Amino acid sequence: MDCLIVIGTALETTLAANIVALAIANKKLIVEINPNPCIKCGKVRQLIGDAKEIVPSLCYSIEDKIIEERKTMK
Repeated sequence: MDCLIVIGTALETTLAANIVALAIANKKLIVEINPNPCIKCGKVRQLIGDAKEIVPSLCYSIEDKIIEERKTMK
């Protein structure tokens, strides 16, 4: 895992909490998309707001980056 994207969780379930804890222990980048961020330690970048607005924008940005990288590879 290079990066963990966490969307809209309060980490109240064991599975979500364990996955985040594993990423923190392995010093991985965590991108938290949440109107109420709750990850307080580790290498975290918080995108505060509604996932239905942030996720599409993030996906378009990633797609644009991939397209640009492909252009430079030709």
